[in-house]
Amino acid sequence: MLSRDRALGEDLHIRAHRIAPPPAAGSPETIEAAEQELETLLEAALRSHRMGDVPLCLTLSGGLDSTCWRWCSGNRRGRAWLSYVAGDDAEHVDVERARRMASLLGFEHRAVLFSFEEYLAAIPATILASESFTDSVPQYLLFQAIGRDFRVALNGEGAG
Repeated sequence: MLSRDRALGEDLHIRAHRIAPPPAAGSPETIEAAEQELETLLEAALRSHRMGDVPLCLTLSGGLDSTCWRWCSGNRRGRAWLSYVAGDDAEHVDVERARRMASLLGFEHRAVLFSFEEYLAAIPATILASESFTDSVPQYLLFQAIGRDFRVALNGEGAG
């Protein structure tokens, strides 16, 4: 989908990618088998997003979804990963958890912080880009910042 961002005067290219659920299978017999299955599925999802030869980054909140992405991608192919988080305050719990997780995993990490005024100013562009009235302004601002350096960002938002 191509939409015109009138607020910024830029062309936006927005594509949503969904991974089809794996075929139904029986439950793993052991914890170890469940861990192996989870790792296999995460690695397959990661490979499906790495088909292009472009640099990738990750978004995270410090929650389970994004942490799984980071854990799975962390030591693959010797690549150093850059992660981002959005927030309105460096002390916000999501910003702090994301920073802590990035530190534990040895990833470079950037916080995209925005003011209330920036949040309000981004509402029209967010609605235009998402074609709906959603509370996705923080994600819009986050991906706007990421888009300055990256063409692809892996995101665990809403995966759970």
